[in-house]
Amino acid sequence: MPAVPATIHNELTRLLLILLLVSSTSEGQAADRFVSTAGSDAANNCLSSVSPCLTVANGLAQAASGD
Repeated sequence: MPAVPATIHNELTRLLLILLLVSSTSEGQAADRFVSTAGSDAANNCLSSVSPCLTVANGLAQAASGD
């Protein structure tokens, strides 16, 4: 098998490293919190538009880092 020229080998190595770095980064998944005047703050995590929080303060209290 013929040898691969060094420049092609270097470029392929660089490309593989870039692809590895890009594919290994993960983005956080923020959750949507719902608030409504018809909602309830009692035992509610505010994650559903069907059962929203009553107050923005409770919605913020339920939020996790990255939301």
